[in-house]
Amino acid sequence: MDSDAIRATMPSLPVPGGTAADRIADALGTPNPTAYGEKLHVTAFVVRRFTDRGLLADLSANPDGGSLHHPDQVDQVCRRQDLADLVAADTPLGPEPAPARLRVRRAHGTGW
Repeated sequence: MDSDAIRATMPSLPVPGGTAADRIADALGTPNPTAYGEKLHVTAFVVRRFTDRGLLADLSANPDGGSLHHPDQVDQVCRRQDLADLVAADTPLGPEPAPARLRVRRAHGTGW
């Protein structure tokens, strides 16, 4: 595929996965923090899961590197009414919130 033809159809350059995550976080009203080391509200992992679901296309030719996404597709995802539910479903959980989402009781230890 001709890269110049692709660029000609886009209003601006593709956005990296991290930038897409920041735009999604902004759309949810929970902007990602800009300070290094602070916990992000929406991560690039969520963006990769959106790509796996077919909500976003990955324009990158590097399977091991970061993803690139069409800015209009990112904007479409940001306007979805179910965006918060999609992000929640694709956000990895730790030991505290996981049982609540799964509707199970948290066990303390394995009993071994």
